[in-house]
Amino acid sequence: MMKSLSSCKIGQTANRFKKTEQGKTFSLELSNNGNFYCEIVDIDKCVFEKVKLKRCDWLFLVPKSSSVNTSLNLPGSKAYYIELKGLALYDAYEQLFNAIENTKHEIPNFDIVAMVISIKGRQPEIENCTAYKRVKQMIRKEIIVCKVHKGNHFTHTEKI
Repeated sequence: MMKSLSSCKIGQTANRFKKTEQGKTFSLELSNNGNFYCEIVDIDKCVFEKVKLKRCDWLFLVPKSSSVNTSLNLPGSKAYYIELKGLALYDAYEQLFNAIENTKHEIPNFDIVAMVISIKGRQPEIENCTAYKRVKQMIRKEIIVCKVHKGNHFTHTEKI
């Protein structure tokens, strides 16, 4: 049985939020180095902990309604679904689809951003796979694919 996002999220105010898994790191920070409020949900090891379904790693929720965030004039509430991936990009899109499809009803006022951080980067032939198309159709925009340097340990920082 899946857990709710609210039972798995941790919220705090800081200037940078990061999560690491198997040497791969994703971080979210403001471009002006200020502080902002963010809730981080462990999709893989908490929400879907006892579910046999491929799923992404993390969800970073940045609500515009926070008193800290409202003063920053952020564009709106954003939900960043993150998959840290080595080479298996086809799996990454299936993981994103399953996570978004099963949790989006809990965050109806959030603009969803789907991101794959990989050493491969964008692979045009993968854009024809079913899972890729399903995610793109669900979120009504492109999936962001970020290429990082080769190796088992990498970091990607997304500025908002």
